[in-house]
Amino acid sequence: MAYVPLALVKSLAQSLIASEGEWVVYRRPSASFDAATGVATTTFTDYTVKAVLSMRKAQYANGTLVREAGEELMISAADLTIDPQPGDIVVFGTDASASASSRKVERRRVTRDQGIDIYYDVELER
Repeated sequence: MAYVPLALVKSLAQSLIASEGEWVVYRRPSASFDAATGVATTTFTDYTVKAVLSMRKAQYANGTLVREAGEELMISAADLTIDPQPGDIVVFGTDASASASSRKVERRRVTRDQGIDIYYDVELER
């Protein structure tokens, strides 16, 4: 297996995202509960980033479905200051209004080299 320099991988990922990406709002929910009033509150922290949307094919092992087809986002780690987590929300476009299309994060994979995160593959719920 050939070694590919970190700088090249990072540069290619960032170029792809910059040229082919679309703007999304990456939203991190945070919940709190006030025991005195019995009121639960959810607040959101938004991060506007560019991401490349792609379709993921269904995967089978010995004829058994092991992963459904779905959508996946590629986000540069340099553009997102938090580590994506299941339960986060992605809103398509930069208008995070109630009418905007959104999906929950199902799982994420990190591509890293020498301990440095390069980009995230974020799988979205259908």
